[in-house]
Amino acid sequence: MKYMKKIKFEYIIFLLSAFMFIACGDSAEETSFSLDHKVPSYEVLTDSLLVNQSDSVEIKVKVSDESGLYRLVFAYDDWLLNETVYLDNSPKEYLYEIKIGIPEDAETEWKESVTKNDGSTEAITQHYHKLLLTATDACLNVRVIPIYIRVQ
Repeated sequence: MKYMKKIKFEYIIFLLSAFMFIACGDSAEETSFSLDHKVPSYEVLTDSLLVNQSDSVEIKVKVSDESGLYRLVFAYDDWLLNETVYLDNSPKEYLYEIKIGIPEDAETEWKESVTKNDGSTEAITQHYHKLLLTATDACLNVRVIPIYIRVQ
């Protein structure tokens, strides 16, 4: 009798294992194809970003994504710029606009150390400030959008 119970128990475990294996169905590749892996696209709409110290400049960037946009973060630490916009209802397209003031002491030229692919470094003279708009879509794909401003 104990032998029959042991066989029934093993048979039930085998059937449950087989059922679980068959029920899972989709392979990792099939699951991956159904997910969104595309980062948001963008277009910088501001014409000229050649400015003077103490000027104001309006920056416009059109950001879009098929799965919808979740968050935009605009930042440039050297000028203490930082703004985060959380987008309700995950719009597929958003026009980001901001008006910023160029500091009176904004650098027009500075030395910067650049690391090359081979690991060596080189000092270059930099003229452009690199402001960043980071766009995150509803699937948490991230695109970092550079916006270059030259102060003369």
